Amino acid sequence: MDMGNNDDLHYISTRRVTCLTCRHRLTEDIYLTFCGVEQCVPGFTVGPWVRNNYHLHVIISGKGTLMTEGREYHLHADQVFLLKPGKEVVYKADEEDPWRYCWISFNGRIAQRYMDAAGFVDQVSALECTVDSQIFLSLTRQLLDCSEIAVYNDLRRLGLMLEFISCMIEASSKSRSPVTRHSEYSPDVYVEYALDMIHDNYDKVRVEDIARYIGINRSYLANIFKKKTGMSPQQYLMQFKLKKARELLMDTDLPIQNIAMQVGYDNPLTFSKIFKNYYGESPRTYRSRKDEYDQAET
Repeated sequence: MDMGNNDDLHYISTRRVTCLTCRHRLTEDIYLTFCGVEQCVPGFTVGPWVRNNYHLHVIISGKGTLMTEGREYHLHADQVFLLKPGKEVVYKADEEDPWRYCWISFNGRIAQRYMDAAGFVDQVSALECTVDSQIFLSLTRQLLDCSEIAVYNDLRRLGLMLEFISCMIEASSKSRSPVTRHSEYSPDVYVEYALDMIHDNYDKVRVEDIARYIGINRSYLANIFKKKTGMSPQQYLMQFKLKKARELLMDTDLPIQNIAMQVGYDNPLTFSKIFKNYYGESPRTYRSRKDEYDQAET
């Protein structure tokens, strides 16, 4: 039954399939073109077909077969498969236990990057899914509910599509060890994230917090960080804290105990010892030269 038809959206619902076609694009980076839920009849076959967009399917129940790029996948519930643009595909529901799946179709400048992050690299077109398939089904149903033309629905569809893809990348990330997850971004990106976190949270952050926040192994972080900055994350963090302490000593009249706490040292004696080891004089001696500078300027 056709529930609506216009230049941007086309919504169809029947006993077997519900789908929404979207032609409006908020951004060229990534955009939704199609989504839906389908309960296939036994033996239902699609193809041979070459798609123009990425079609990401999550199998809710049943079984089926995917044939693409010279490979044949025998798939079942809680697996996912991707139809890649420009690749010939044939997929067929099982004769006895036909699959039911939800899907989103999308494209854009960064679509390939996200599919690589989800694990669909080289000739891989099907994967296990560690995220509950009902989550994807719920997101798809919410997408189908945004069938009316409205700015808020444009934004909702974009957000729900990104949530769908995010869950897929999360599933892929959880299936890999922290040692191998770092392939998702270049080393420079991870180091920039680490530097930003240190600069914004130097008073309380620890190196293990940085690695956990970024989502990579601590030893890998230490390796790429040293190559980029010439020092370990721990050394950089200490240096940055002492630099901030030195600025506070010269620019404020705060007690040394307060300065120690502001840069992350609960014990002012520990702070003074580290400061002296690094700068060759105690915080008090360093501050005393502030008066010398002030007198020189006057």
